[in-house]
Order: sequence, then structure tokens, then C-alpha cells
Amino acid sequence: MSTRISVPEGQQDRKDFSEWQVTAAWIAQEGVCYNFRTNGCSNPLDQGFARHHKDENHANNATENLALLCPECHRATLKGNRKVALDKHREYEQQIFNKLNEAIDQTLLGKLSGASAERLLDAISLGLKMSHQGNHVDEDIERVPLSIRMAFKNAEREISIETYLEGFKDCLRTFNISFPEHVPHVVEGPFGRGAVKHG
Repeated sequence: MSTRISVPEGQQDRKDFSEWQVTAAWIAQEGVCYNFRTNGCSNPLDQGFARHHKDENHANNATENLALLCPECHRATLKGNRKVALDKHREYEQQIFNKLNEAIDQTLLGKLSGASAERLLDAISLGLKMSHQGNHVDEDIERVPLSIRMAFKNAEREISIETYLEGFKDCLRTFNISFPEHVPHVVEGPFGRGAVKHG
């Protein structure tokens, strides 16, 4: 007896974008949600992102078809069973927040002890996590790859060094001091820019 694996609707021919394409898109978008251009979303992607096919054709893996979306904008693209599951989670979330507000009111009125409120809060937190996992909310959300984090750290370091040196040179000019040859300057080293040498 053979077992068939069901593939989510619309994803039968889905292909994944490669890591270099994700890195290129991240740099092109400057680490901000792609929808910044269309609906003004300015959410940074460092808390997670989803790979999105702009033309919604999951077989089209061209680099120009890749957009990196923040979790909220990604949720807005969900359809079919995924959207139903998300709506179910959001409905449950709203019920939980209403209960939480009631509990806060009861605690402030002295009708609910602090210890009971704390246990209720733990139960609410657990319930939200279970709903989040059970409804597969954000299962497509990825964390920032190490290659991207390192690239941005290196770029920040370069900018810091160059800014420091420019400030140092401006200070020398202000006091009419000539720029000595032994002042460190940025060079290309075996580990990229940022190494300093004297003279």
C-alpha cells in the first residue's frame, strides 16, 4: 500500500530560492521589508522574514521575482487553508486578550490575587504558543542567515573606521596640523578591509 504525501494547494511545483539570491535581495532591500516601496511598511527584517514570489508563480525562481517580506506582510499574502488557520489563531488571540484585560481589571479591583493572575498569565502564554504552533502560524518565517549578519557587520565596521579617520583628519586640519605619514589608514588585508597599517 503506497502512501501519498499531500502537497499544499498551489505549491505542487514550488521551488526554493538559493541562499545567494536571498542575500542579494536582503542587500538590495537594505534589510527592510519589500513592501516599503508599495505600502510604506518599514519593518526591519532582522526579526525574521519570508521569501515571496512576486508573481505568485512558485516555479519562477528568477532573482528579480524574489521579495523578502516581514512576517506581517507575509501573513497578508496567505490564501486558502493557511489563511483560515491564521484567522482561527487571530480569533483565539483576540479572545485571550479580552480575558487578559478582564483579569487585569479583577486584579486591580482586588478580586483576583497577584499569584492567581500570574498563573493565569502563564496559562494564557502557553495557550497562545500552542495555537501559534497548531495553526502553523509563521512556519515560513526564517531567521537572518549568518552570511547576511556578517556582511552587515563588516560594512558597519568599514563605515566606523572611515568615519573615525575622516574626523581625525578634520581635527588635524582645524588646528593646522599636517597629516603625518605614520597615521593608520585602512588597507585591504587577508580578511577584507579594516586592517590598519602605519606609515
